[in-house]
Amino acid sequence: MWGKLKSNFLADLKIISLNHRLLIVFSILILLIILLPVCFPVISHSAYLETGVLPVKFYTLISLTILSLIPVIIGIIYGKVISDETKTKNDPDNAVRKVPDSIYFRIFSSAIFSFLLIILIIWLIKPVPSQGWLRTLYAAILLSIQTPFVLLLTRRGFKKIAGSGLKSFYMLILIALPLGLLVHHPWNYFAFFSPFYWIAWAWMIGPQTEAVICGSIAMIISSAVLFVMLKYILPRHSV
Repeated sequence: MWGKLKSNFLADLKIISLNHRLLIVFSILILLIILLPVCFPVISHSAYLETGVLPVKFYTLISLTILSLIPVIIGIIYGKVISDETKTKNDPDNAVRKVPDSIYFRIFSSAIFSFLLIILIIWLIKPVPSQGWLRTLYAAILLSIQTPFVLLLTRRGFKKIAGSGLKSFYMLILIALPLGLLVHHPWNYFAFFSPFYWIAWAWMIGPQTEAVICGSIAMIISSAVLFVMLKYILPRHSV
């Protein structure tokens, strides 16, 4: 099994390396993550000297938003891999024709890749330092599980008309995270549709029971969105 998973992963990397636009986006995100813990304290100190306001409390907000981009981008990348594979199956001269077509291995490998990357990024930027390793592991698992959801949606929505709608949808659920945490009650209700909003609360909130509830809400929302999109919306535009 592990040998097949490794061959799948290497073959997928070969296809990913051919998509320069996705590689550029991913590289910019990684660069931003690396620079965040270095640049933010400097910016915070400068802002404090200029205005008297110390925006350190916004570090967690920015970090969580950037971290939530990881499962979305990896899911999109893997979704494009499967789409490209579908297009090249009948081309005997194509260099990537040997890529396996098992969606189950892609779901598993994308989630594992996302989890490892999220753990590494958490270690680098420490978004919620007030919580221990168990809560951090819980949040990392919740975030990495979002990757297969994005993968499946992207895979079914690779046509241009559906792809544009999916990009807008991904941006909406991501923007809902910082906006929902910034605004006061009851305006935060408008962010309740975003699973990333609930994952953020599952990480930050104190009581363990409430953290489990928030994580469960995130999974329920993701499952419901996936079902509705695959059942009623994307089939109109996908092949």
